[in-house]
Amino acid sequence: MHRLDRLAYAAELSDESAQKVTALMRKLRQANGKDEKAVERAFNDAVRAAWVRGEAWAKEWVERAAGPGCSN
Repeated sequence: MHRLDRLAYAAELSDESAQKVTALMRKLRQANGKDEKAVERAFNDAVRAAWVRGEAWAKEWVERAAGPGCSN
């Protein structure tokens, strides 16, 4: 399992957010092949852009990934 997948699983995202993350990861892996660093960079860029647009799944991902006690 890849690093981002493990984080998504451990973060216990809502079903809707988990589906968005899974679909995004699938798309990025198809585009970047086995280059996991490229996938991670593209994922971070996509989350950042979605967070700026106010998309709920990205906000949830950022909050969960930051961990307890972290705020923006």
